Amino acid sequence: MRPSSTHSLLLLASLLSLSSLTACGGGSESDDAAMAASPTASEEGQGTPATSPTPLAEVPFLSNELPQGGSTSAVGNGVEGVWVSPQGTSAGFAFIGADGRYLGFLASPSTYPSVLDGRVVLAGTGWSFASASTWSISDGTSGYARALFGSGDVMPRNAFQGRYALGQTDAQRQGFAYRYDAANAKAATQHEVAGEWSADGLFLSVDGSGVVRGSTRGETWGDCALSGTVQHLDPSTRKNLFTVTLSATQDVGGVVPKLCLIDTRTQTLGGYAAITTLSDTPGSSEHPSALRLLVKNGTRSVMSELVQDVSPDVYR
Repeated sequence: MRPSSTHSLLLLASLLSLSSLTACGGGSESDDAAMAASPTASEEGQGTPATSPTPLAEVPFLSNELPQGGSTSAVGNGVEGVWVSPQGTSAGFAFIGADGRYLGFLASPSTYPSVLDGRVVLAGTGWSFASASTWSISDGTSGYARALFGSGDVMPRNAFQGRYALGQTDAQRQGFAYRYDAANAKAATQHEVAGEWSADGLFLSVDGSGVVRGSTRGETWGDCALSGTVQHLDPSTRKNLFTVTLSATQDVGGVVPKLCLIDTRTQTLGGYAAITTLSDTPGSSEHPSALRLLVKNGTRSVMSELVQDVSPDVYR
């Protein structure tokens, strides 16, 4: 199952980004975003170990009220895991590790998606960004980063909200909010990320041990050859969270090769991924497997939601 062209265009417009900004942003003061209700169920994949995951559309749905054994919802601390904007993944998502590592993006209020990278410190039901947290944004050719400050409240396994400021603690603040995603209820293992994954202009092939080979094509990233790894973050559990490393170099395999805009030279982008579903595929009641991914290094970042691919050759 592949997303329609309408979905692909939306995905590129709001989920894909490189680097950071050419203009700083504080933004205007805004009201706290309304928190969404507990997430609705989505479908998930089970099955025996194989070289590629079972399509999620073929198996029972996910529910944080009835999580699978060993999943983040079942054994996590209630804050770690995958969080998504109440408006949907096109408006933003975030990964939070068990150690408080925070990596997420927001599609607004800026013209280009902004990446929030740092660590959250918990104090009861309150949280704050630790020092050295950063905000970055990109127009695809250049980038800009600033110090990130923020705090808010969290309802474990339910809602995460707060306000953030850029550059200094007393700068004007923007509100944001996430809900706890049903993907946290999925019990995941290493073999389930194996296979072919693609979005418009982006292709990844992951083998059984998590080694990645891939490529990009088109105006968004240029023509890049990708290599790296996708590894289960905590193999002693079945939490649905994977660490990702990606390196990019110029790929001359395109028809008319374009400059690789994410050429990191000697640097590696790092971040997270999780297995989820595309529940908003236009005109379809099926929910194909997807790999939600966000990696960055300094002012360079790549984010996407890649669909499990049945005909990947066109992307190579």
